[in-house]
Amino acid sequence: MDRAQMVEAIGRSVAAMVPYSDTPVEEDKRLFEDLGLDSTSIVELMIDLEDNAGVVVDTDAIEPDVFETVGSLVDFLMRSLPAER
Repeated sequence: MDRAQMVEAIGRSVAAMVPYSDTPVEEDKRLFEDLGLDSTSIVELMIDLEDNAGVVVDTDAIEPDVFETVGSLVDFLMRSLPAER
């Protein structure tokens, strides 16, 4: 999965959780302020991405700044993808 695909995966997950939002999911969007997520929806988002985007999240490696923007989350998730063989 490349970076653009990861942004799309986040967008699909966010759309399912916040269906009334018309804010496009782009890398500069803030997860809480712009997309309307909260702490519960962040947990749901991470579970959904693990189930559907192939990421393996190391919860010990998560820092608060991971959830600042879609881009910072993508950076973290790209490091969480299994190594290609």
